[in-house]
Amino acid sequence: MSIITFAQGCTFTRGNDGAIAVAWNNGNALTAVKGAAIDYIDPKFHMACTVAANVHTYAPSKDLGKLIRAGIDEKLALLVVGFRKIATSLPNAVMNLAELHTVTNGEADGVISQANWTTIVNNQQAYNSVIDASATVLGLNGISLMLKGHNYLDTDSMWTRLDSAVKLDENCTALGLTDFTGVLLHDALHPFDADWKVRLASRVDSPLIGHVNGVLIKRMPGIPAGTTIVFVARAAIEQICLIRAEGRQALEGISGSLDKIINSIRADPLDWCAMFQRASTSVNLAHITKLEGLCAIVYGACTVLFDRKMSIMKSAAFKNNASRHPGLVSIGAEWAESLAGGEINSEILQKLLTETEEYLDEHFDEDEEPATRQTAVGSPRGSA
Repeated sequence: MSIITFAQGCTFTRGNDGAIAVAWNNGNALTAVKGAAIDYIDPKFHMACTVAANVHTYAPSKDLGKLIRAGIDEKLALLVVGFRKIATSLPNAVMNLAELHTVTNGEADGVISQANWTTIVNNQQAYNSVIDASATVLGLNGISLMLKGHNYLDTDSMWTRLDSAVKLDENCTALGLTDFTGVLLHDALHPFDADWKVRLASRVDSPLIGHVNGVLIKRMPGIPAGTTIVFVARAAIEQICLIRAEGRQALEGISGSLDKIINSIRADPLDWCAMFQRASTSVNLAHITKLEGLCAIVYGACTVLFDRKMSIMKSAAFKNNASRHPGLVSIGAEWAESLAGGEINSEILQKLLTETEEYLDEHFDEDEEPATRQTAVGSPRGSA
């Protein structure tokens, strides 16, 4: 008899006669289904948890035993457990039911040989330094999901920068580890919910702040791929208002309306990510398309009011959008040249601002609660 487990309470069991018995918990199954946009891990890296009252709680000793029995180097397995313990220590950690492995208290704990334990003890600073990088890895997983649709891609330069900043290779080498990159940067924290990781990396008040390396801090709060022009345009409008009082009077209404869509994006970043296709993605990104004209006008105003060396002017998304709407860029530039008294003399500009403001106010009413999606409950219970 053999069993395939999709999620807690969701199994396919083959009897000796070849017959398949199916057991299914609809709630757990639906929660576990994440869609093909998420990359997967080898089941040997599924995270061992106990279950009580349908709540999963991480079982580090059992997880260590599971990893070692699966052939993972004992020292590397202990690092994976350390990474996972740090993640579950964060407030309202959420785990992905599809990548959990249910264990009981009677299952064997992990055992470390004397030789491997001596190596760890003799290199405690190296071991602790690797564990110290775990929160940063968790946040970078969230950034990577927002930008690339994957927890980790070895071709992304930010991982090379992390390696250099925390001396990951040097410290793992001291522990006698050579093949560790994919395990620590991808597999170790993969069983944690993708949306939770992304929210950690995109929140202005993220609990990661104060516990992570600068490689991550300079990328926070993260912005999902496909939405950059909205954030850049909003920042540009703020700068315009700071240096031109008349600009504030003209743009005050649209500023508040843009804040509404930005709040919606920050609430569920993966639902807006162009690299992470979900049922709602195309609908959400259609709202971004509606804002291209406004962003081109803002860019045009910036070409007149700002030095081209300003970081806002270097945004590739901002510039690429402007190149698709040269006429609106010219209107924005002309308006910036004629700023006086807060009046908007251009009928086209006034019409676009009014229509865009009304559109955003209609679709992103701040009095309405944003739609919430069901997520797997971790330990402690809840979502970030």
